[in-house]
This record gives sequence, structure tokens and C-alpha cells, in this order.
Amino acid sequence: YIIYSFANSHPLESMRRLDFFYSPNRLNVAITRAIKKCFVISNYKVFDIIDDELRDHEEYEEIKYSLDVFKRYKMMASIVEINQTDDNEW
Repeated sequence: YIIYSFANSHPLESMRRLDFFYSPNRLNVAITRAIKKCFVISNYKVFDIIDDELRDHEEYEEIKYSLDVFKRYKMMASIVEINQTDDNEW
């Protein structure tokens, strides 16, 4: 089993490092190394990111392909929601 966490304690920091956070190579390694299953743990927003939200970001053109990879992965994955919390709780 592989457990791949997209947990992030500082969302603004991930916006500064989108090329690392949305690296298709990292996702590929996690998925292909799993012998039985790969569990990806994340906030749903990691995979539901909308291009319009990032279109003005300075790295947008460089990471567009990576965002598309993550969107395709989400379409193929089995999604399990464990606990839905209000985004404003923090």
C-alpha cells in the first residue's frame, strides 16, 4: 500500500510552489509503486482546482499540463469522503 498525502498546513505556501505541489512525476511514482492500492489523502479542492482560479498566476502556463493530469486522475479514482467540514471552521 502507498499512502500519498496532499495535506497542507499552509495553503498559501502551496500556491508559491505549484510546480512541486502539482508534480505529475510525484503522483506517478506514488501510483506506480503501489503493489495493492494507492490512497491519496487530500482536501477535495486539490483536485477540483479550476483553471480560472489560476489563470493569472505567474506559473500557470508551466503547470497547466500538471493540473490536467490531476483532473484526469480524479476522474479515474474512487472517491471516499470521510468527514465533510465547513471551510470556515479554521
